[in-house]
Amino acid sequence: MDTEGRVLRFDSFSKVLSSGLRLGFVTGPKPLVERIVLHMQASVLHASSLSQVLVSELLDRWGLDGFMEHVGKIEGFYKEKRDVMHVAGVKHLDGLCEWSIPGGGMFLWLKTNPYIKGRGDIQKRAMKLLWKVKH
Repeated sequence: MDTEGRVLRFDSFSKVLSSGLRLGFVTGPKPLVERIVLHMQASVLHASSLSQVLVSELLDRWGLDGFMEHVGKIEGFYKEKRDVMHVAGVKHLDGLCEWSIPGGGMFLWLKTNPYIKGRGDIQKRAMKLLWKVKH
């Protein structure tokens, strides 16, 4: 909990709407957010007008409930993919790599066992698994 008014939160629509939008937002204490706005105006001006209009219209039509319903579907979509990768890892990479299942993320970060000979082969093996899972 931010008790001193120093925490900023940056969010993005990239994973929940479309990566091509390249649009996000910041929340936090007003003085800090105002400084960021000034910096943005002096450096990059603003995000694509078309992206801003599209997201604004979409959020207006969906409302908060519709947006949260959509986010729930997206969470399920990415969780399913993450779980498939975890099962494949347990089956094919056990003892070769370590990982933990991310609670708030979508991707597994594999840490290869430094004592395994031919560590480069692990990456090739993992990529073959990805190919099989996708197709």
